[in-house]
Amino acid sequence: MKSLLALAVVLAVFASCVYAETTEGPVDPTTEETTTRARTTTPAPPPKTTEPPSPETTTPDVETTTGTHEVTSEAPTTAPPLPDKPPNGTWFVNDTETHEVCIILKVGVRFNLTYTDKTNKTQYALFDLPVNHTTADGHCGKNTSTMQSISLKFFETWNLRLDFAKVDGKFHVKTFTLDYDQNTSPPFPKNVKDPKKMSTKLENQTKWEATVGNSYLCISDQDLTFPTGEVLTTVELRVEAFREGKKDLEFGDPQECSADDNTNNIVPIAVGAALAALVVIVLIAYLISRNKNKGGYESV
Repeated sequence: MKSLLALAVVLAVFASCVYAETTEGPVDPTTEETTTRARTTTPAPPPKTTEPPSPETTTPDVETTTGTHEVTSEAPTTAPPLPDKPPNGTWFVNDTETHEVCIILKVGVRFNLTYTDKTNKTQYALFDLPVNHTTADGHCGKNTSTMQSISLKFFETWNLRLDFAKVDGKFHVKTFTLDYDQNTSPPFPKNVKDPKKMSTKLENQTKWEATVGNSYLCISDQDLTFPTGEVLTTVELRVEAFREGKKDLEFGDPQECSADDNTNNIVPIAVGAALAALVVIVLIAYLISRNKNKGGYESV
């Protein structure tokens, strides 16, 4: 009887399980596929290439443009500072027929030219002769000529002319001529009032004199002041004119200017004074040490 009751319980449990499976029903494969497809067809985010450019990409251009304007507005309006001495150049004039070199000039030149600006103030244009952009021509004359010249041309329209004369076996510069244009910028600024072409002369001079066959030498600074106020300062000057039968560029024996003579005299005087002072110092030191030694002996 107990076995029959147990069998009935087992059958009841089995029947309840079968009934539960039948009511849930089998899984529909169509539904599963649909769910999967729905997941795969989810729209992807738009590609990055279709997005408009970010404002940051234009920022460098704006900054670069601003920087350029700043540099332009802050550009210096004054000329750069000049070196301690103007650069030195060498020029010569030769005879077109014989090819003999009649004049050699080696010099550095600093110009100091006055002008009036648009506020009616007197200003100064200070600059050096551009030796790398200066050419020379001139006139040798015949062997019996007593006049020769050399012209230094620069800034296209500017000209510095030296006219040499020969008197009693010596040569010298008789006339300095300077032609320049205040419209040239640089060296003149843009605020010159009524800029014009200028020409000035320094005449009846006996500058840079030396015996024919020798050269004139002046290392010291020399000022040439024109009647209209222009000042030319020459440095490390060496010049020779009325050279005869020479095709080379070697100067004759130098004849020094008085300014160089004074400089040369100062050097030995200064050296002598320094040696004398050194002797005095040594003597005083010797006397002091001698007195100290004597004092030490007496105390003992």
